[in-house]
Amino acid sequence: MTTLDAEASTGGLGQPARSLAISAVLIAFNLSTLMVSIANVALPTIAKDLGIQPADAIWIITIYQLAVIAFLLPISSLADIIGYRPIYLAGLFVFVCGSAVCGMSGWFETVLFGRFLQGLGAAAIQGVYVYSMAHIFPRHLVGQGVGLGTLTSQITAMLAPTIAGAILLFAPWNWLFLLVVPIGIVALGVSQAVLPSAKGRARKLDIVPVVLNVLSFGMLMLGLERVLRSPGKMLWGTVIAMAVLLGAIQIWMQRRSATPLIPADLFRNPAFSLTMMTTFFSFAASGVALVALPFYLQNVLHFTPQLTGLFLSAWPISAAASGLVMGWWFRDVSPGRVGAAGLVTMALGLIALALLPENPSHPWIAICLAAGGLGFGAFVTPNVKAIIMMVPLERSGAASGMQGVSRLFGQSLGAIIVAVALAGAGVDWSMYALSAAATLAVLGAITSALRRIAQV
Repeated sequence: MTTLDAEASTGGLGQPARSLAISAVLIAFNLSTLMVSIANVALPTIAKDLGIQPADAIWIITIYQLAVIAFLLPISSLADIIGYRPIYLAGLFVFVCGSAVCGMSGWFETVLFGRFLQGLGAAAIQGVYVYSMAHIFPRHLVGQGVGLGTLTSQITAMLAPTIAGAILLFAPWNWLFLLVVPIGIVALGVSQAVLPSAKGRARKLDIVPVVLNVLSFGMLMLGLERVLRSPGKMLWGTVIAMAVLLGAIQIWMQRRSATPLIPADLFRNPAFSLTMMTTFFSFAASGVALVALPFYLQNVLHFTPQLTGLFLSAWPISAAASGLVMGWWFRDVSPGRVGAAGLVTMALGLIALALLPENPSHPWIAICLAAGGLGFGAFVTPNVKAIIMMVPLERSGAASGMQGVSRLFGQSLGAIIVAVALAGAGVDWSMYALSAAATLAVLGAITSALRRIAQV
């Protein structure tokens, strides 16, 4: 047994290996999330340079999301078999390769291929993220590690538009992707050197459920994305129905499996089910807010893009602060109670935003945004640690993947709600969208509070 293996078996890594490992994992994780925001900002520039229509350029975003959600659970399940370490290292390698393909490309189709590789790599990185935290940190310090992850991810979200704008000011869009390559290579080298090994469980991966899982999630995401953008609603509605059917077949086929891709065994724990529901509702609420608020501030309140970015930074800053505090303070507090309080705070901030007068004061807008971010950050850290603590260590890969799926589906629902509001709610669209976000946050608070009944 190696030193790293021995340390991992006794509850996490010692120093300085722990600091190096967490730095490498956080760099990889934040690169995988940063590329979503940066690509959003750069999309008009990329479309113009490649000579494609904006509607076609959206596929640069969509194909990344499709790859992540379609492969997240199969990769997480594979991590349970062979261990999280080789999955993480392979995923980071594929992500770096996809970034290089995008950066060196001058054709739309090649960019799409590179973005697919990025999404595939991101699925591996994100799918074992919680698993990584559970092996790097001792169990009683996992909350601090998760809080640090919340802090860095919120800072990344805050800086992404500024980073993209600065790069595009001095270099072509290709450098948005090329600069990822050397950073990713460094993270890969450090990870290879210090990440602890973890044995998986000796079993075979059933290929048929994997194919059904990829098809069902991919078709569902594609159908949801296209049903409001395409005149052929019947066609895309049929695609969604087929996706649900394939998912049902997959669950039925694996009903007797000890480790199914969709971990029905974990859902037998009421606390786990409630935690996944809370994750879905909370990220749906934040998804509505973070998609709707830029439109609201610029189109309704007539803020400049620079002022909009300044005000929106109140959300991730407050979320990062509360997430870090929760990572330290959480160890003796019920995650159900803390999560419910956080989501109620988030809902109050969203309601206040929905009810803003025609000419609200700038400080009040900032306070409302900060309240939303504060509540969301207070929820996230205890929720992630609750997932780690309620499942066996060898099943943390499946739990991590399911948490990612819940998050992605919530964010997708949030975007769809905003699209519906923009298309059909007239001048009051922002009130309806933000009210829907507040409702989702309240539903999340209810499911979070119910976890106390399940002793979580």
